[in-house]
Amino acid sequence: MRGEVPSDVAAVAECLLRLSQLACEHAQTKELDVNPLIVYPRGQGAVMADARIILGPGAGAEQDRPGEAVPRWWVTDRPGASMIRADDVQDMNALVEAKRVELNELCMRCSVLRLELFGSAAVGTRFDSETSDLDFLVEFLPVPEGKYFDTYFSLLEGLENLFRRPVNLVILGAIRNPYFLQAVNQSRTLLYAA
Repeated sequence: MRGEVPSDVAAVAECLLRLSQLACEHAQTKELDVNPLIVYPRGQGAVMADARIILGPGAGAEQDRPGEAVPRWWVTDRPGASMIRADDVQDMNALVEAKRVELNELCMRCSVLRLELFGSAAVGTRFDSETSDLDFLVEFLPVPEGKYFDTYFSLLEGLENLFRRPVNLVILGAIRNPYFLQAVNQSRTLLYAA
């Protein structure tokens, strides 16, 4: 639009190309709805924030077996995956779920108000259960003055020890980049709330 910052038209074209590839790869796609398609300023990309796919006849063996559920699929704009099977997301979260009791105890010890998983482990894309790190978003309860540093690093160290892998621990209130926050919000999964 005139007077506005130029949008990333190339990223829109890339999204349309991926949707076309998706339709070609999955001929059983009856309907595909993307809403919204978020377009950032030139050079900053575009994101298919939400999508709905309806599969028609011949959608696969699951549909041919009476009484069995047809798998759910999610569209992703992440490189290397045009669709994510919902079951794969559940498998990625199994790593976290296996440590649920210990995770709750750690959160209580470290004055956590909310702890959320985000990123590849939350959505199932490019997550390697052997080598990938985990990304957590945290909000703390009020912490006594002078104890915030210790509280943060106690939680970080506790998460790394619990899951035996590197951890990225992001404080929600410290996020200033709106694009990063928007990306985080797309995959947030609540793990703990006080």
